Amino acid sequence: MSDESYPERIIRSTPVAIAAAVVDIAAFVSLTLSDAVRGWVKAHPLLIVVAGLLIILSLVVLTNRLARSRAHLQAEVQVKNAKITDLEARLHPTVRDRENFDRLLSEFPANTGTIPFLENFPGKQWKDKQATPIHGFPVAWRYEFFDDPIVQDSFNTFREKVRDLSDWLGGEGFPHLSKEGTSGLPAPHEFQGGYKEFAAVRDRGQRLAHVVVAARLEVEKVGRSRGL
Repeated sequence: MSDESYPERIIRSTPVAIAAAVVDIAAFVSLTLSDAVRGWVKAHPLLIVVAGLLIILSLVVLTNRLARSRAHLQAEVQVKNAKITDLEARLHPTVRDRENFDRLLSEFPANTGTIPFLENFPGKQWKDKQATPIHGFPVAWRYEFFDDPIVQDSFNTFREKVRDLSDWLGGEGFPHLSKEGTSGLPAPHEFQGGYKEFAAVRDRGQRLAHVVVAARLEVEKVGRSRGL
């Protein structure tokens, strides 16, 4: 049995169908020029012209329909091939994707370490060691990527959100004067806008932290759905 799909057989047979139509027209012309009907043709030239035009018009319509059917079937084949490729990627993830996915989850587990800290991020004071993974991630993972483009998209989002939070921590936080290994925002009275500005900066940091948590969960969700 042939491995060729039905749409592919239709596409391959299109030129054959057109050739058959041409042969039929040629046979009709040959018949009209035979001795048996030559006299009748001479007596009814207008009918022959009309018949010829109708045949040509029919061939044009047939060719146009076959061309449209061919284009439609080719589009269907491309869609099916894309689905097959996507299914193969989900069933057979690459070694790199498996290793990167496992490494990412081990560095940012859901129940311990950075993620729980960010879920309850105070926004005004934090331990430097808690911020270290956030600062280090964009650098350590800057050249890493996933072969699966869908997983890569979610990973890019996560990496971008971690970088945004890292920038906020580095830009808004300062070492605590009396608590070693601790950083945080300046006191409210040190802001030009007072407590209102202090609260706005703190709230932005908390939002960035929560976005990182959501992006981390999304990476895992997408990765699991893609067979990782």
